[in-house]
Amino acid sequence: MGRARGAAEGVHLAPSDQELSEREAEVGELVHTLSVTAAQEPSGASSEEVPQMCTARVVAFDSETGEIQLRVGRREVVASLDESVSPRVIATAQQRGERVVVERDADGWLVLGALRTSATPGVDAGEEFVIQAERVRIEAAHEFTVVSGMASLALRARGHVETLARDITTRAASVHKIVGRIVRLN
Repeated sequence: MGRARGAAEGVHLAPSDQELSEREAEVGELVHTLSVTAAQEPSGASSEEVPQMCTARVVAFDSETGEIQLRVGRREVVASLDESVSPRVIATAQQRGERVVVERDADGWLVLGALRTSATPGVDAGEEFVIQAERVRIEAAHEFTVVSGMASLALRARGHVETLARDITTRAASVHKIVGRIVRLN
């Protein structure tokens, strides 16, 4: 009661020896817990320093085992590939120096996909795609068609070539040959 009256009157009472011992025990347990937690963290990093989801660079990729060596920040880690991601996407990301999106959970690191920063031909619609090479080869099992507006060129596997347009112009600087068993004009 004297303690309660002292607190009500604004008088500060010193803690008892028993209260001090209990507080020292609590602080000791807290320090022990923190030191054990810090010892369990890899490379001294706390789990708060590494986000659950981030980007990384592919250092090495083994397509047969699916093991991926990543650089996440300053650390190198080993990750596995999410089953929804094609290994070709990761191989291309490594070749092009693109970042990959990774997730860290209790089981380790998981690669979720590549981070594309430009349109991908065949996947994204783009303003213009330029292919520069000494030779370009396109193979289609049944048919290859190029269409631009009302004009089209179709190459079919059974040996037919069809060109459709309102006007067709062909030019040659030298000899212009038209070879066929039968040539039909109109």
